[in-house]
Amino acid sequence: MTNHHFDSSSPWQHVVVKRTLPAMLDINLGLGTAMEILQQGDDQDEYGLLKAAIRAKVFLLAENLKTINAKLGVKLPQFPNGSGVKGSVIKEDHARALVRFLFSTEDEQTQEELVKALAPPPKKKKECVSADVDEDSKVLGMIAQLDPENAQAFEKMASLAKEHLAEMYRNEGAEELKKHVRHALEKEGMEIDFQAKGDIKVKRRKVSDAGDEGKSLETMAA
Repeated sequence: MTNHHFDSSSPWQHVVVKRTLPAMLDINLGLGTAMEILQQGDDQDEYGLLKAAIRAKVFLLAENLKTINAKLGVKLPQFPNGSGVKGSVIKEDHARALVRFLFSTEDEQTQEELVKALAPPPKKKKECVSADVDEDSKVLGMIAQLDPENAQAFEKMASLAKEHLAEMYRNEGAEELKKHVRHALEKEGMEIDFQAKGDIKVKRRKVSDAGDEGKSLETMAA
């Protein structure tokens, strides 16, 4: 079942639903999990299905947006008035033109939120590095919670995470990154020691039977 139309010629209709648990249903219905209809599509809106898809943040490629805009006759910015390098017209321009065409009555903030959903801005290098640090730290934190026998099965994974952290630290070489790495590991109950030449030693706190934390540290193999 595939939809090939995005205007009123489509046989499909968007229906907003919510999954409802059995405990919230009338016992006499004898149903399991059900779907509660919250909002039915508007048959009077020619582009109701397309607008619902955009509001639901359905992923669309740049080629999809170009095809839709061409079909609807949406006016686009021309080179060199685009948002790309040297004024080239990019996906963001197609997304913004389509949103303004379909949601002309919405305020500018709502329109821009829809544009960002269709064409998310590229992440800055700093944001990507921070996300990688958090992921590696979580991996090390989870492995640190295992007993030695089970942790041994994840030695390679732990080694890769630590190598990745060390590589990022060596490449970035910034105090700010060092603080981020340290903070991310502390949240996972870990400690880190930055060595010369960019090597790192990762340690986890050992909790005693009395519940005292941090009295002894076990160094994970670097």
